[in-house]
Amino acid sequence: MKWTNKGHQFDRFSEIFSNEMKVYIYGAGENGKDLFSRMMFADCVEAFIDNDERKVGDIFCGKKILSLYEFISKKKEKHFVVIAQSLSNIVLSKQQFLCAGYIEGKNLFDYHSFVRFYLPIFAVYSWDKIYIPTVSMLMTTICNLDCKGCLNFTHLNKNKMHYPLEQLKENVDCLFSQINGVGLFHLCGGEPLLYPHFMEIMNYISVKYRNKISELGITTNGTIIPSDELCIQMSNANLSVWVDDYRKNVEIANGTYETILKKMRNFRVKYYANYVDEWINIEKENIDTDEEKNINKCTLCSIPFVSLKNNKVYGCNYSDYACEANIVNGISGDYWELSQISNNKKIFMEYIMGYSDNGYYSYCSKCEGSIAINFNKIPVAEQYSL
Repeated sequence: MKWTNKGHQFDRFSEIFSNEMKVYIYGAGENGKDLFSRMMFADCVEAFIDNDERKVGDIFCGKKILSLYEFISKKKEKHFVVIAQSLSNIVLSKQQFLCAGYIEGKNLFDYHSFVRFYLPIFAVYSWDKIYIPTVSMLMTTICNLDCKGCLNFTHLNKNKMHYPLEQLKENVDCLFSQINGVGLFHLCGGEPLLYPHFMEIMNYISVKYRNKISELGITTNGTIIPSDELCIQMSNANLSVWVDDYRKNVEIANGTYETILKKMRNFRVKYYANYVDEWINIEKENIDTDEEKNINKCTLCSIPFVSLKNNKVYGCNYSDYACEANIVNGISGDYWELSQISNNKKIFMEYIMGYSDNGYYSYCSKCEGSIAINFNKIPVAEQYSL
């Protein structure tokens, strides 16, 4: 998106979000706990609400659990409610509040739209804080697979490398010296378990900044069995591991995938068995030279991932990876210098929400777009050479 009112794109929310607003989370479960952890940058959660009578009156995340009836009938100061329940319950719960006079987008929000869209705006406008929903940091461009359509462009990268550990630490330190919270901090590759200093950087982040990170995670391709020591450290760091299921097209995964999942369970590592039917192919055959088309494509794409590198935040991680692989040359607007955040918090927040001077990134001219607009599907992890 191209800036039209730089530094004021979200001023329409200034009347809704203020530090006087108290937040009530409807749902004292996993989503409620996750939302509470994401909002640790400010002491703004007043209480939880839950329909389960067994929970009512208990303390959850240090806050009291109210019944819905108690909450509705209670006189309250300025506040809003975030429904943090399962998808199957959100519609009914939303209806309950709408019938009680609440207005969606003003004093009523659902968990998914709030953590992705509203929370960065709330953090800045209410608390002068910076919250980033998702940050990825590339540790290595080396992988043991050679997948067609790899979103990290591994096949096309002719200068694969492991990033120096001290450089990664510096990036992390620089980021958290300027921001207040991250939803998901994603350590990625390449294949992250091939990074020789993975345990060190994971523990470094966990010890110094885990209280500012809701979820610390990696995605592994399901072909490398982690050592017992690494599993212990991953559990201690409360790391989330997405284990890709490539068994259909990667023969070696048939002998490793289930073993990896079993080790995750045995060592109590939080993991997700990550299976998808197909991938999107973001590589275009032809280059789009029409600037207006690239702006519109980037606006509709709504890529949710920013990346961290060289003390900069890149607005689109895939564009960052394409530059890393020398597929395209970077352009001004691809990144934001972290040192420039403190005096430009609203502008930086707008940047991570997709705004920029150009309205697009360097790879947009060669990209089919993210899953929101891309219907070019390809087989999962089909190999070039293995």
